[in-house]
Parts: sequence; C-alpha cells; structure tokens
Amino acid sequence: LRVVEKNSGTVVYETKIVASPEFSISAYGIEKGMSYNVDFFADHNGNGMYDAPPADHAWRLELNNVAGDTTLNFAHNTNFTDIMWKNKLMVNFTGMNPHDGQNLSLRVVEKNSGTVVYETKIVASPEFSISAYGIEKG
Repeated sequence: LRVVEKNSGTVVYETKIVASPEFSISAYGIEKGMSYNVDFFADHNGNGMYDAPPADHAWRLELNNVAGDTTLNFAHNTNFTDIMWKNKLMVNFTGMNPHDGQNLSLRVVEKNSGTVVYETKIVASPEFSISAYGIEKG
C-alpha cells in the first residue's frame, strides 16, 4: 500500500503486508487540506513485483481535501486500475563519518538512454537511507 500526495507525487506512507481475508492498515503522514491517492495491489501472479492488471489485482482509492483523521473501507472487487506502481530503490549508507555534514548528491540514471529517473541532494550523516522511486523492471 502506498499513499501518494496528488499534486507533488510525494510518497507519504508505504507498507508491505501479507494480507488475510480481513485486515486494517493505519497510514500516517496525511495532512489537512491535501489530497492523496491510496494505491495498493495483490501480487496475483506471484512474481514478487507489480504487473498491470489482470496479471496483478490493483486498486486506487482517493482522499480529496482531507479534513482530519480519515477511514477508508474497501471490499475486494474486479474494478482493477493500473496504478503504474513505481518500484523503489533503497540505498543504505553506513560508515559515512568522514562526510558527516557534507552535501551528498544521488542520481539514478537509466543506463541505455542516459535519462535521469531520480535525483536528490541531502546533508550526509554517519548513517542514513535514501529511497529513490521510478526504477523499472527489466
């Protein structure tokens, strides 16, 4: 499940669970006045990644102009949506003490085309992680 702020495309919450017939998820990070897409999928074909329906079952719920704590209810259905799930690359940095407080830039470039798919700049600390979205399978 991924909660994405509609205007910026920023992922504000993400989790992965093994679902049971009935379950609940509490997602944090939504803000009053903002709008979000709540995207989720079941890996129906069992290959360990997202594939557009009908290979996987995927849905999108919308939260528009959030007024406060919100509850969404969902019952399984076959109104699947291609949520175009963006795969995440997680880069974990450790032992970065020599660069503590220095600027660090990370760029993810598609090898064949040279297209920059993700870029960020942060101030390094001894240990930190960066999540980059937009990598594609294959």
